[in-house]
Amino acid sequence: MEDHGSPSAGEKWPCDEANEPIGCSTPPAAAEESVTPFRRRWLQSSNSKDHSIEERPLVIGVCAMRKKAKSKPMNELLQRLKGFTFGGVAEFEVRFFEEEVILKAPVEEWPLCDALIAFFSAGFPLKKAQAYAALRRPLVFNDLREQETLFDRRKVYQLLESNGVPVPKYTVFEPGRGYVVDEQEDYLEVNGCRIEKPLVEKPVSGEDHNIHLYYPRALGGGSKRLFRKVGDRSSQFYPDEHWTRIHDGNSYIYEELLQTEGTDVKVYTIGPEYAHAEARKSPVVDGKVMRNSNGREERYPVLLTGPEKEIARKVVLLFGQTICGFDLLRSNGNSYVCDVNGFSFVKDSQKFWDDSATLIRQLTLENLAPSHLERFPLSTNQLLQGGAFSGEEDDEGSRADLAGDEGELMCVVAIVRHGDRTPKQKLKFVTTEPELLALINEFLPEGEDELKLKNVRMMEELTNRIEALVARLEASRRRKEGDVSSDSDQTDEYFSQLTAVKQVLKSHPFHGIYRKAQLKVTSWEPCEDGRRIPTEAQFILKWGGELTDLGQLQAHNLGAKFRTLLYPGEKNGVLRLHATYRHDLKIYASDEGRVQMSAAAFTKGFLDLEGMLTPIMASLVSKNPSITSMLDDTPAPGREGMEQAKAVIHRVLTSDKSFESSSQSDLQLPPAYMSEITRGPTTTTNFVLQKHVPMMTRGGSWSCSLPVPSPFAPEPARVRGLGSMSASALKMATVRQPPAVETVSPLLTAIERGECSMLLRSLRAMGTPKQTLHELRELVDALVQELRDRAAPSHHKRSLSIESAADLARKTAGNKLPANGETLHLHHVRWAKLAKDFYKPKKQEFDTTKLPDIYDNAVYDILHNSHLGLKALTRLYIAARALASFVVPQEYGIEPHDKVTIGVSIGGSMLDKLRRDFLACMTTNQHQGERVHTLDHSQSGLKGVRTPKRHVRTRMYFTSESHIHSLFNVLRWGSTVVDGAPSIFSETARAKFDEMELCYLTHIVFRVLHKKSLDPSSKSAYTVQVFVSPGVPHYDFVLAEDYVSAEMLHNKGDTHHGIHNTETMILSSRDNLTLEEVDAFILQFVNQEEEDGRASESLSVS
Repeated sequence: MEDHGSPSAGEKWPCDEANEPIGCSTPPAAAEESVTPFRRRWLQSSNSKDHSIEERPLVIGVCAMRKKAKSKPMNELLQRLKGFTFGGVAEFEVRFFEEEVILKAPVEEWPLCDALIAFFSAGFPLKKAQAYAALRRPLVFNDLREQETLFDRRKVYQLLESNGVPVPKYTVFEPGRGYVVDEQEDYLEVNGCRIEKPLVEKPVSGEDHNIHLYYPRALGGGSKRLFRKVGDRSSQFYPDEHWTRIHDGNSYIYEELLQTEGTDVKVYTIGPEYAHAEARKSPVVDGKVMRNSNGREERYPVLLTGPEKEIARKVVLLFGQTICGFDLLRSNGNSYVCDVNGFSFVKDSQKFWDDSATLIRQLTLENLAPSHLERFPLSTNQLLQGGAFSGEEDDEGSRADLAGDEGELMCVVAIVRHGDRTPKQKLKFVTTEPELLALINEFLPEGEDELKLKNVRMMEELTNRIEALVARLEASRRRKEGDVSSDSDQTDEYFSQLTAVKQVLKSHPFHGIYRKAQLKVTSWEPCEDGRRIPTEAQFILKWGGELTDLGQLQAHNLGAKFRTLLYPGEKNGVLRLHATYRHDLKIYASDEGRVQMSAAAFTKGFLDLEGMLTPIMASLVSKNPSITSMLDDTPAPGREGMEQAKAVIHRVLTSDKSFESSSQSDLQLPPAYMSEITRGPTTTTNFVLQKHVPMMTRGGSWSCSLPVPSPFAPEPARVRGLGSMSASALKMATVRQPPAVETVSPLLTAIERGECSMLLRSLRAMGTPKQTLHELRELVDALVQELRDRAAPSHHKRSLSIESAADLARKTAGNKLPANGETLHLHHVRWAKLAKDFYKPKKQEFDTTKLPDIYDNAVYDILHNSHLGLKALTRLYIAARALASFVVPQEYGIEPHDKVTIGVSIGGSMLDKLRRDFLACMTTNQHQGERVHTLDHSQSGLKGVRTPKRHVRTRMYFTSESHIHSLFNVLRWGSTVVDGAPSIFSETARAKFDEMELCYLTHIVFRVLHKKSLDPSSKSAYTVQVFVSPGVPHYDFVLAEDYVSAEMLHNKGDTHHGIHNTETMILSSRDNLTLEEVDAFILQFVNQEEEDGRASESLSVS
């Protein structure tokens, strides 16, 4: 980007005085007609005589520093101007002002000219140029007084804002003026104006390009520094620098960092009626500059919208800069100007140079030789045919030429579960410690009873007090006992809990949202002055659930897989589409940190980016409150249905009945667990009416008929003999794999189903469920004892000085420490709490809702901590898996009708959003209405783009396990419970689903293709391919003979092992499934009128 200065307020025009300043983000009103003021202002500083070209050509003076005056773009313009001749007579002569003359000679000795191209760059004497213009009064293309305005970013924004040009929300800080400043981890507030992080910090000087970005701690924190391109770099990320430069004595503008899909737009104008726009990769993404074969930064022409054309016209008129460049940010359907550069030229566009020369000729002759222009007009119509100002769009007929036999890819939509994470944990206890209660006095707002400690400063203060408290209790115990025995910490639960809190708080630097503390007051003591003093509180600490390095690698690899398999062209065809702005990409994530980080890691692999995830997440993981809520929320009906299902599961698992010898035909649950009322056939109408209400029996209880097949993965032969479960019951039928996505074929090889369905296999594996629960409890207790023995020798020695996660990680392999910064004590506490919650000895009761947690922890340890050599772990993993394979799928509904009802309750909004994504690609207007950047295909041929009218819409949704199960169940079972609902999946795919466990990074992918010979306005002209992958399975990996932990693979640098990659996507949809059928299916489960209104309000540009 060429930048020659920045603005300063300058004089207002009469038409500007009536315009009041508006809010930072308010779209501007339509501009008043301003061609006349522009020309009047221009003519005031020019000679008004009608020059005769026959007597002599008009002299165009070029007054600029040598590097700029002799640049290739300038030379291209001037050569074209010199080439304009009529009747053998040249219209223009170009006269350069030599740099030595500009710098040393008085203006009286400068060359004479009729029209002047003069602009500031480093070292240019702008004041002298202004004096020359006042002395000689040439026609000046770029107002020299207004170029001073460009030096001050404050004045630029003031002038833009007061004239209705949108700018990002911003505030200004100037030292020494008594401004009130409040900077926190997630925002900066100046004089009451709050700018949320991520934010941009700009020096007020337009010539100072040391621009910094700051990210909130919730996204990991850190800052990024932008700079003029050096080699292939334009920015650098600093993960440990979190605070702005607001106290360094300089003046700054602080503005919100708008999310622009990772793209900047540079607009180049030639007068108020012509603009050329080019898009490039934003430096805020990863700082890598993409260059073409000529070594120039890759940019592609894009179309401007109507409001953007009006913005371009206003910028030219406000600053008096005929030849002008400015930066445009497109965000959430709006456009904002973030910088005005002054004189700028496109560096590599023959069409722009042609247009520029023609327009400069037109404007010069209009003002200096109008009679000649009347005699020898040069039509400018060709400038606007298909140009950036024309707004020309793709025609429908072009699509057929691009489509292959299968059809042209129009849309890709994927729903993805997050990657591998650490276990989610919670610790709570009642405390009366003065150190902790004092926090309530200091930070709790008046009238409230619960203090949430979320920001870094509060968490650091909590850490200091916990450390002091542990040290005080430790000293007290030493005085009382003389010495603390190696296992005394384990018998003192309270001290052990405090030590665990300390180790959690000290395990990592505070960033992100993976540790949260609360103090809930349970007892107050009134004071004489009417205040209350807390005397007792419940302390709650939540941590974990953090995406692991393995999870990041898995998500990155999945992104790379999407890039190479799902899009047309060569293996990196999507990169070509994206780089040339023919790819409408939006990536969304729920509000959980692990989901957002998974989305960022995926994006890094998908777009082949570099660097850390925080800038990528801030730039490319889109923020839309409605979609975030869609991916996060579990509505009350869905929760209630799941609770009812869990109650049925509990009764099944605590039964004394043996299922080991049952067959598919005679397998029945005890009559007490069956629904009292047999439900009749469900009609489409009554299902839609009850789509958000759990299906209940007349007696008010959740239907609990026989569970149906649900995901359960194959069992390798090595499980034989492990535990007390029957090895024959775990043996799987042979499965012939369907074709992979690489073939993109609608045919699936038939799957041979064995005698054992998932339900029969899982129940047989359990034998007598209650007995299996007791066996699992014994394995958990054995593991807890093993961990207690390991933790005891080191716990006391390390209770006063906790090593950092980085220190622990470096020693993990050699010293047999747990992975990801977990201490031996915390490892023990994690499993001890699970054991305590799972079984209550006094009541002799199991809490079967803890089975997924036990399995989750077993999976984590088997993947990350197998290097510890825990003897009970493998057997525990297999036993927990046998139970979880039954429990987890059934938690989302026991029978098909219940699965679909819960699925719609949780995923109904997601279904509707999918439908809108599919339909958006049907018509040009609807599709282009949502595009952020549209390639200007009239010019793209010059850039080597062979199919400029191709355009693909991509939407990626990253979410949690509950939403994946819910959507999958509706797609899988919807047609079996609603009369008339088309089937989405083939029967062979349904058989494969019986063998699936939906693991981390499970994904469901839809591809919509247009058949080239059919009417694009008909839904039947589009086919839909649905691919399903169960994500990253771990069972085969864990039980392999050469098994080593994921941590050891990571230390070896092995990034291609099976545990690092998802299973192949399997084409699961029916042959020739049409968009018409998919639309009819979804409409069975969503209220079209209700969702139409909601979507038009909040999801219209998503």
